[in-house]
Amino acid sequence: MLDGIDFSKINLSDMMGQIQQIATKVKEDGANQIFTSKVGGGMIELSINGNSEVVDLQIDDSLLEDKDSLQILLMSAMNDVIKQSDEAKKAMAMNIKSTEKYYISKYSNDEIILKKEVKTEYKSDNLLISYTGKSKSTSSWGSK
Repeated sequence: MLDGIDFSKINLSDMMGQIQQIATKVKEDGANQIFTSKVGGGMIELSINGNSEVVDLQIDDSLLEDKDSLQILLMSAMNDVIKQSDEAKKAMAMNIKSTEKYYISKYSNDEIILKKEVKTEYKSDNLLISYTGKSKSTSSWGSK
């Protein structure tokens, strides 16, 4: 069905530029988010940003003598903030929407024109990045 579609009419350079702009904005948004976990009644507090980089770690002095408890609480705090960050990334990914439409714009006994439209959008706060690419293919058959 898609044989003969001329995908070269879609400006891939523009589309890749828009996708790169979306990826950059998503990374910036992630770096600005901070996720914090407090475990052991606040004896350990761990913070990471949305890019999963540790930005702060506080350990109560009383845990420095108890290696086993320290390890258990650190693992708990790490798992918690990673889960928070992953959930935020999933929610952010829900803001990226890509759709493709195929439709016949002309059909006759000896010719068909099939059009394709690709649209990608990313919404974040007051920003909307949108790209729409279109291509058209004509197939003919029969005697001329």
